[in-house]
Formats: sequence, C-alpha cells, structure tokens
Amino acid sequence: MTIPVYQTIINTIQEWIQKGKFQSNDKLPSETQLMEEFSTSRITVIRALKEMELKGIIYRLKGKGSFVAEEKPRYPSEGRVISLVLPHKVDFFSGGQQYAHQIYSSCQERGYLCSLHYSDQSTRKERQILEEIEGHNVAGAIIYPISNRNAAILSRMSIKGFPMVLLDRKLEELSLPVVTSDNFQGALKAVTYLAERGHKRIGFIGAKDSDVVSERYRGYCYALTDSGIPMDMDLLITQFTGNTEDERSQLDENEALHILKKLRKKNISAIFCVNDLIAYRLLMAAQKLNISVPEELSLVGFDNLKYMDDTSWKLTTVAQDFESIARGCVSILVDMIEKGVETHVEDMIVPTRFLKGNTLG
Repeated sequence: MTIPVYQTIINTIQEWIQKGKFQSNDKLPSETQLMEEFSTSRITVIRALKEMELKGIIYRLKGKGSFVAEEKPRYPSEGRVISLVLPHKVDFFSGGQQYAHQIYSSCQERGYLCSLHYSDQSTRKERQILEEIEGHNVAGAIIYPISNRNAAILSRMSIKGFPMVLLDRKLEELSLPVVTSDNFQGALKAVTYLAERGHKRIGFIGAKDSDVVSERYRGYCYALTDSGIPMDMDLLITQFTGNTEDERSQLDENEALHILKKLRKKNISAIFCVNDLIAYRLLMAAQKLNISVPEELSLVGFDNLKYMDDTSWKLTTVAQDFESIARGCVSILVDMIEKGVETHVEDMIVPTRFLKGNTLG
C-alpha cells in the first residue's frame, strides 16, 4: 500500500530526530524547504507538521517556524488519562483537528495525558474504541460522536458513572453535557450581513448530516426571513455525492464546478457555506470558470481553519473559538472526574465571531 506523502514527511522527520540530526529545540526546515525536499504542496507539509505537533513531536511558533519538542514522560501517573474520540480520518482536514490540538494541550496543563482516537466515520470502529476506553483505566472521555447509533454503549457507560463530555454534537438520547459553538447565531449574523449588503440571491451549501449543520441552516433561513427575502429551494445544496460519510459531507473539485455552474444560471450573487473547506473549493471553481470574486460572487465560510491563511485569499468566515471550546470540554470533564459526574449537566455554547475578508463584495 502506498504511504501518503504527509506520512512520509512525518516518518522522515522522526528519523532525523532519532538519528540526532536535530536535537530538542532545534529549528526544523521551513515549510518552503520541506515542499522542495518532498516535491509536494504546502497543504501537505502543513498537514504533516500539525500531526507531529499534536503528537508532541514538535512545537510551532508563529512567524518563527517548527522546532523539535523536548522529550517528556510518555504517561502521567496511573488513572490520569483522558480519551478524545474524533469521527474523522487521521489525515482529514476539519475543525476536529483544531479541537484535537487544543484539547491535547489543555489536558497537559491539567496534568492529564490525552489519548487520541479516530473512528474514520465508522460507527463500528467508534463502538470498538468506546469499548476499549470502557475497559481500560481511563479517567474520562471527550467524544465527538458520528451519530446516535452508539447511544446504547454511551448510556451504559453513563450509568456506570464514567465521566463523559460531548464535543460539538448533542445526542438527544443522553443527558451528557455538550460543548459547541453558537452555530445558529453565527450563521444568522453572516447571512444577515450579506442581505444588508444588497444580496438577494443567497445560496446555502453544506451537507445536513448533523445538528451542527442543521443549526447553521436554521440561522440561514431565519436571516433570509428577517431580511424580507423569500427562500428559494433551488439555491440550496444540502447533500453531495461520495462513497463514505466523510466524502458526502465535503465537496470535491469536480462537484464544486458542477454546482457553481448550476447556481450561476440561477443568478446567485452570494453563497453561505457551512465550512471553510466548501468555500475554498468554490473559490477555486470560480477561478476556473472566470467568475470574479467578490465582484460577481461573494463567498462566506464557517470555522476559520488556520490552514486557509496559507492562500492568497482572506476568506470571509464565521470563526469558531476552538481554544475556548477545547478548554471548556476539559474543564467540565476534569470537574466531573475530580468532583463527581453530577457536577456539570448543562451545555456550554461558545460565541462565534464574524470575520470580514476579501471574498465579500
């Protein structure tokens, strides 16, 4: 099986460190140098560096580069392990990776090790991970559930008094605390701003595969109604093609071209995208179709993912406060671990910020 380029970069840098080519706190080659070394894109290099940062192999300083981390004991004292379960593939770019980095750091600050698990959008694998966590000496877990299909095992763990916090997605079957962004207000503010700028043909693009997207969709609908703009169902794209759940929740390059051609025929002037990756795909499609952004088409995303800063575009987006969400999860969970599982039962909704970029006309 072919090893992905990002994994080759990780393996090579780890080998450099193991052989002593780079010592603790030594600066690693720059992103540009790594691009040349491995004949690959900046996004692939960043993916590798982010993964190593998450695992504690390196640390990164803004404006200065990447450095080899100092060796630390691999495990803290027995019973001080918090498991983080994410629904995506290990190399799948999303807000989940932002959460992972922040939660990992926050756990360390509180004296806990964070064990990271990816379920690859497989409810079967997610169930296996949960069963492993249940059977090991784990203090508690932060879980970003795929869906409610494993509610039964979570219910069993909850009854046993196992401390758990849900990240981003609420499960109506369980009274577990959830920490999430204010998705409704974030979308409401963004689409209202588009309407105030004179846009009347505002599209919505995003797979409605979770309550998070449903809340962003609800904010979009309310903004149109409050602005006196009738909804047009022809301007809504709420599902994509693909073989897996991850693929069906994201937009590939070819489908982005097809969708944008279709919407342009309906005189669309602005699009609200449920995440930045979709907005980025549409931006690339617009360039190929010679559609001027933002003069002819305005684009707004959601998330404010850091790797988007590495393009020449500054995307207009709704920024999630990943650090506050991560710290909220860890704070609630540690209180449940150290003071009892009944300490926190209320959800935590973290405000978003609307960031104006150069994709808004």
